Amino acid sequence: MDIRRIKDTELDQALELVLRVFMEFEAPDYSTEGVDAFVNDVIKNEGFRQGCREGAIKMYGAFDGDKIIGVMAMRKVTHIMLAFVEKEYHKQGVGRRLFEYVIDKIRVDDSSRSEITVNSSPYGAVFYRSLGFKDMSEEQEKHGIRYIPMSFRIKKLYPDRDAAEVILREAEACNPGPWGNHSRTAAHCAEKIAEYSGMDSEKAYVLGLLHDIGRKFGKRHMGHVSDGYSYMMSLGYDDVARVCLTHSFNEKDIEGYVGNRDTTPEETELIKTKLAEIELDDYDKLIQLCDAISGAEGVMDIVDRMTDVKNRYGSYDQSKWDTNLGLKAYFEERMGKDLYEAVDKEHFRP
Repeated sequence: MDIRRIKDTELDQALELVLRVFMEFEAPDYSTEGVDAFVNDVIKNEGFRQGCREGAIKMYGAFDGDKIIGVMAMRKVTHIMLAFVEKEYHKQGVGRRLFEYVIDKIRVDDSSRSEITVNSSPYGAVFYRSLGFKDMSEEQEKHGIRYIPMSFRIKKLYPDRDAAEVILREAEACNPGPWGNHSRTAAHCAEKIAEYSGMDSEKAYVLGLLHDIGRKFGKRHMGHVSDGYSYMMSLGYDDVARVCLTHSFNEKDIEGYVGNRDTTPEETELIKTKLAEIELDDYDKLIQLCDAISGAEGVMDIVDRMTDVKNRYGSYDQSKWDTNLGLKAYFEERMGKDLYEAVDKEHFRP
């Protein structure tokens, strides 16, 4: 199953599905006035179609090959206008997959959002409650359309700043070492670069602070990657777990790891499998860059830092070296500012 935005050329097909499913499953609960209102407000409404074409309304589709099997339309980012799944695909997780896709989009595009709302039909209420939506009031009716206002709280996939700092301090108590201040330097750099790059600086700070949290469990090399991933997943902090993996593999290639590969076969397979599922985003790249310029005593020149790592481990993958320099250039262009000036290299101390 593929999920993506509905193209303009697919809009008619999507609305045909909406009408077909609506008439069979939802219309029986509505009066004639309600059915007419839905058809006129959505199916026959050129303003609705124009909103989809211009992006004011974002309609997402689930596809089985070229066939649209489900749709979900969003207004103002976080209000579900409609959601329908083709009859023969009911109870196969299509609606849930669409919703999860929308949630992921919101988290990436605007992580400040904390709530999704929907005016659910009586028929759809069971589905929305199964996703975690809560009723906001009793059933209402307008123009013959019966609906239940509902809301869903979007869980952040990373802790807040204070909680993250507690997690780091507790980890340092288990395994003291310079990695703690390295992490604080990375957090500082991530926050500053994010501010200049139009990214979420709070999220960037937390990801930078906890990217090495796997070191809590002992003096491991590649093992700290799998330890950190598993630990953060156990706490429900999926975004942090992700950078625990990706910060060490800027090309998603386990062969480029600098250091001892001290993972068990199961841990190695976990790292490979999860990396293959990830498409690196700007937060992954940001933490990779910050890892490459962060020392325990402050911000380092990226070449000096990589040279230090090379001297300690005897080698440094050339492709990883080049990619890190590319990340520096990428974020400098995005910021419109020199990297070391942005992170106050000369003065910052953890």
